[in-house]
Amino acid sequence: MLMVQERAGRPKTPRPSNAEVNRVDDDSIENELVSLLGQVDFLREKMIVARNEGSPSRLLCVAEELLKHVSTFAQEHVSIRSSLEMKAAESKANEFRLLALQLKNPDASEVLARQAFQTLSETVMAFFSAFTRQFSTSLAARSWVDVAATFVVDLQQIPQAFTQPK
Repeated sequence: MLMVQERAGRPKTPRPSNAEVNRVDDDSIENELVSLLGQVDFLREKMIVARNEGSPSRLLCVAEELLKHVSTFAQEHVSIRSSLEMKAAESKANEFRLLALQLKNPDASEVLARQAFQTLSETVMAFFSAFTRQFSTSLAARSWVDVAATFVVDLQQIPQAFTQPK
């Protein structure tokens, strides 16, 4: 009986809402994002090497691998509350995949290649926007946003010197 009375007298702690549960309060996602960024930056560098070596098929293969890393990360770490951002990112990812498939045709144009890599940049940016929403505050996300924006700008510069051989 005493135990029941003690519980009844203790103030109840409020249960977090679903939106609060989905948001990362300790910003532990930052460590995961740093790891992801290291992986995709390595792939971005491989894309530059492939471009400089004049290997468009290798460049495309590495670009697809980069997208796979980002997409997999999103599936594993992004909460349901970012579903609109995720739908937009997945839509862009599917657009890139379609363009990449068309680029595998030996008669693909340079214009198509540029469009595909522009779409890749837009896709990565869309995923990065969804990742940003996982932080508890905009202040916590600030360093991630700075680094992610720099990465996307660097990624956009890769196809500028890209030419599709005939």
